Formats: sequence, C-alpha cells, structure tokens
Amino acid sequence: MLPDLDVTDLSWSRPDAAGLPRLAERRLEQLRSLTSAPPAYLTELGVRVEAVELTSAGVDSTVDIVFTAPVRPGLTLVRTVELFDEVGAPIEDPTDLHEDLNSGFLPPASAAQDGVLHV
Repeated sequence: MLPDLDVTDLSWSRPDAAGLPRLAERRLEQLRSLTSAPPAYLTELGVRVEAVELTSAGVDSTVDIVFTAPVRPGLTLVRTVELFDEVGAPIEDPTDLHEDLNSGFLPPASAAQDGVLHV
C-alpha cells in the first residue's frame, strides 16, 4: 500500500470564486478588441472578426469568436475558447487561430451547418 501524498503546495492555486467574473470580463474585453483592432498576423491571413460573445460563465467560462476568413469563403467561422484551464487559472492566449488558419488545420467546409463552421 502506498502512502498518501499531499501535492497541495505543488499545484496552481485556483482563483477566488468571487474574482472569476472580474477575470472573465477582463479577458472578454481583451478578446473583443479583436473586432476593432485585430493583430497583424490575423489580418495578413484575411481574417475579419465580427463578434466576440461570452457563452458561459464561472470557472467554465467560454467565449465564441465569430469571424470570416478566405480559407473558408462564404462561411461564418466560430471558434469557442475557454477562459480558464482545468484548475481555474486564466488562459492567457487561447486563440490559436493563426496556426490553424495558416496550416489549414480546419474542418472541411462540408461540415458547416446553415453557413456556420465551428473550428
């Protein structure tokens, strides 16, 4: 039988539950800036961010980034990103859109439903 091992001091601390809405709102505002001032690495690929919307709250907060890109012409693309990781720590840059768009690592256009493709 193995002894119990306490790893509490070795793990990331979870943010205070009362502070989660504030952290989520701050990250949401950062992501919303993509609509007015997208980074050059996205505009170079022809990405146009149309909306950034909070879709769930709390430790499981997610945001939908709605955009268009020449790699899937005629479709609205949606990327759902989590704001916090599995232990509740904020995810600093969940938008790996650039890598996926640049590499073509996207679902086929035939997977779209009603003109919307979740990537």
